[in-house]
Amino acid sequence: HQTTGQPPVNLTFLFEGEEEIGSPHLAPLLAAKRELLAADVVLSVDGGMEGPDTPSLTVASKGLAACQIDLTTSTTDLHSGVYGGTVPNAARAIATLVASFHDDAGRVAVAGFYDDARDLTAEDRAEIAAPPDDDAGVRAQAGVDALTGEAGYSPRERMWARPTLDVNGLWSGFQGAGTKTVTPARAHAKITCRLVPDQDPARILDLIERHVAAHLPAGATAAMVRFPGSAYPAAIRRDHPALEAAKATLRQAYGGTEPLITRTGGTVPAIALLQRILGAETVSLAFSLPGSRMHAPNEWFRVSDFHQAPRVFAAYLTALAATGLQSP
Repeated sequence: HQTTGQPPVNLTFLFEGEEEIGSPHLAPLLAAKRELLAADVVLSVDGGMEGPDTPSLTVASKGLAACQIDLTTSTTDLHSGVYGGTVPNAARAIATLVASFHDDAGRVAVAGFYDDARDLTAEDRAEIAAPPDDDAGVRAQAGVDALTGEAGYSPRERMWARPTLDVNGLWSGFQGAGTKTVTPARAHAKITCRLVPDQDPARILDLIERHVAAHLPAGATAAMVRFPGSAYPAAIRRDHPALEAAKATLRQAYGGTEPLITRTGGTVPAIALLQRILGAETVSLAFSLPGSRMHAPNEWFRVSDFHQAPRVFAAYLTALAATGLQSP
């Protein structure tokens, strides 16, 4: 505004506050307001850089499917002295079931889980390997001693471009202080899957439900609750003019440093919805840093990046205007 009096492109702002629960109301809004929200390209500020003063562009994000498994072995908790070793134990049953989700090589053992997952090409692997390797940094940020997962893929390939199944929560029986001698009747597990291109969240949940039915320990029954907010994976094509404009903007803002092309294992449901409903691809241009404690207490953001971000966004809008993009 200070230099030209107005933005160099038309802007529509969309503030969406349900990202952390899967954006369940965004799809109907986009469908109802398709004409109002039509756009050449979307700019997302959700994401980050690979390191301090390291310009980065995130070109792909994973999808999401979530569920809860409720397992039952009896109508009530039972006395472990009277019934222990004789009746099914829900805690043991859920542990056995959860262990069946992966094989010894770290692959997801749910039949059909990988059938639709797009294989990594040589170009994909080269792109993923291009940023400096920092497995030690990943271990330090996560506070772990070792990195594990699907054999045959690097840690970054697993994080950025391979589908995963994770146990987010597991509980059963007595959990208070001290002891209570029960054989628990009920147990629960919360599961989320991060998905890659060509995988469908609904199909993945179908496969998990079949796996649960096929691998239930003797004497157990289970019901699966599907959580709302499933999301599709998303990616921007690498030759998109808006992505090229973002590269040029970052290159200029950081003294000629070539931006890193990165991906994320996280999910931003809006990106896929905007792509699928409006036909608009998204450039993710953001400034948070590794180790900034996202989703955790004491999350932080550098003051210098707080000042840098608006300068970069203003320059990017100018660069975007020069591309001559047309709405889909």
